[in-house]
Parts: sequence; C-alpha cells; structure tokens
Amino acid sequence: MRPVSNRAHRRKPLDLDPPKIERPTFWTRLRDRFAPTPSVGPVCVAEFPNRVAADMATGFLRSHGINAHTSADDAGGTDPIYQMAFGVRVLVPSGQAEEAGRLLAEANE
Repeated sequence: MRPVSNRAHRRKPLDLDPPKIERPTFWTRLRDRFAPTPSVGPVCVAEFPNRVAADMATGFLRSHGINAHTSADDAGGTDPIYQMAFGVRVLVPSGQAEEAGRLLAEANE
C-alpha cells in the first residue's frame, strides 16, 4: 500500500472554466486592417532629384542634432541617372521626423 501524500491540502483547486476569448467583431477587424501602423524604423522626410541636394539637406539636419541619412537607388553610385528616375531620399528616425520636416519647411521658406 502506498502512503498518501500529506501535500494534498496545499494543491490549488482546478479552474475548470475555459478562459473567455473576446472574438473581434467585423468592425474591429476592418478597423485594424486599414488602421495606419506606427512607423518604427527610418522615415523619409524629403526626396531630392540628386545626391548633392540630398546631402546638403542631410548636413543641415545633422547640424541641428537630427540623425539623418541619405538613401539612393543608383546602383552604388555607378549609375547616377537612376537618381533622377527614383530620387534620393533623406531618412531620419521616426521620433525625429516631425522636427526634421519642420526644419526643412522653414529652410525652404
């Protein structure tokens, strides 16, 4: 005969009720599908037709304490004609996008 455990009184009672799962309604699924997702990575604040203008804007933003970078799809600089076709983008972190846009707008006035 096996001895009875004297820890039986310490066990928690079983929760036999299944957890309630709130199923999304049609409208919440539709809202979530088309809601804008918050941007986490770099954000494009300006686009220029060549790298020189984009580098000037990047330097302007960096002088104001914004971590700006340029991004161009010009085959690593070997085909500069692609700069005019696709543009050169100025990218900043998403937290600094509003301030960068404001500074560039003030500089263009």
